[in-house]
Amino acid sequence: RRKSQAIISQTKPCLKSSTCATEQILFCQNPIDSKLSTAILYRNQPIVTNCFSYDFYFPDHLLQQTHECMIIAALNPHCFTIQLKQDPIEFDKFQREINDFYNTIDDKKYFIPLEQIQKNLCVICADPKSSDNDKIWNRSQILDFDINDQTVNLFYVDLGTWDEYVPINRLRYLIDSFHHHLVFSLTCRLAHISPIDNDTKIVTWPDDAIDQFLAVINQVVPEIELLAFGNDGLFQTNLFVINSGQYVCVNDYMIHIKKAKAILQSTDIDDNNQNITQSDKQGTVNHGPIIHPVIALYNQLGEILKRSIIKSRSTILNNSSISIKPLVKLIHTNTQINNIPQKLPLIFIHYEKSILIPDFNICSLLKMINSNIDTHIIEDY
Repeated sequence: RRKSQAIISQTKPCLKSSTCATEQILFCQNPIDSKLSTAILYRNQPIVTNCFSYDFYFPDHLLQQTHECMIIAALNPHCFTIQLKQDPIEFDKFQREINDFYNTIDDKKYFIPLEQIQKNLCVICADPKSSDNDKIWNRSQILDFDINDQTVNLFYVDLGTWDEYVPINRLRYLIDSFHHHLVFSLTCRLAHISPIDNDTKIVTWPDDAIDQFLAVINQVVPEIELLAFGNDGLFQTNLFVINSGQYVCVNDYMIHIKKAKAILQSTDIDDNNQNITQSDKQGTVNHGPIIHPVIALYNQLGEILKRSIIKSRSTILNNSSISIKPLVKLIHTNTQINNIPQKLPLIFIHYEKSILIPDFNICSLLKMINSNIDTHIIEDY
């Protein structure tokens, strides 16, 4: 596939850091005072308590061109998220402003009460994997929530990924400028291909095709040709990488290794549950009755899992030859712990179609690798 002529794009003015030149100079002279000053300025901004969408950048002036990019998340060939090469520096500035503000304040007015948790609500979340002393905060949208467990499933809008079972106490209200700042990332799909054995209206990619796609884009700086913006909220693209010294079009590669087939027109993900906003370089705003493609994929996978569970339960209940009574098996295996021969008891519980192993058995097995492991570490994991 012949690629379009590559161009060098200027950084988008609408993605500039909200920190003015004077503040940047002061930051260089006295970063601690600057952080406090910026935090004071942001404290005066209104809190966003009832918004359910973000502003998404729509670079129509960059269509039909090839650009260097960074892939920041990849879920399958029809859903991966990029930042164009000129954007990460500006995004880092914006992310630093967010982190500085939320790591500085400790005002309870930014905490979200349990009764205010709603589906699709725009919030900000402290990354569960970041340290308490230096939290990383991500703009998010609530996908699902469980009031009893006090956890939420979140879509990280700038990263193009989702996270599950996040404690509600890690959420905070957004302030107005952070909410209205354009989303940097672009969510894309490989154009003109689909899964080989997909004959249903719902497009699903098998694991082996996803694995091959992830492998070919791993640890590379690809080029991407933005062809068009689809009604499903995805950019139709051709993706190019250097693989084994060869310049490869990933679209053609997936067809070549028989993990995808060519199609004349791409298949859209249809869902009308939520509006998103696109903004172009000149500030034009277009409203489309489409859900963000990552959220659409999340909902689609949830429906597939739900149908699978219902089908599995129906099969078990209708088939009298399948016992739903748990079966317990105890075996002893010879091993060495601290160079001392011992017999390690292992318990296996067979229930329906699953084989379960107690956490203390897992702990015993892992202690053979690392003596510092205990049941608390396993429960946290």
